[in-house]
Amino acid sequence: MAVNEVLNMSDVKRWTGKKKAEAVLEIIKGRCTIVDFCRANDLSQSDVEKWMDDFVKGGTDSLKTNPKASRAEHRKQVNELQQVIGEQALQIRVLKKSIELEELEDSEY
Repeated sequence: MAVNEVLNMSDVKRWTGKKKAEAVLEIIKGRCTIVDFCRANDLSQSDVEKWMDDFVKGGTDSLKTNPKASRAEHRKQVNELQQVIGEQALQIRVLKKSIELEELEDSEY
């Protein structure tokens, strides 16, 4: 990626993870400074620094020595989220049934 392309990514309508990673890598490689990149793309330095922190954290997590523990933690999170989704689906069904019953009672009068 040319320096001009790095500095001016103003045509980006949405900063996807891929675009953020490209920008972070170019800054890390020293092809542009964070200040110049932020100015050229009308971004705050704190936002881009957060991208960099997240990027490094993601890399650190992928290099952990115990991938089984990471998988177990991920599985636990997935199970918890599935439970929440199940509870919400049940609540939606109950609310729909309640509305149907109210409409039925209203139509009888």
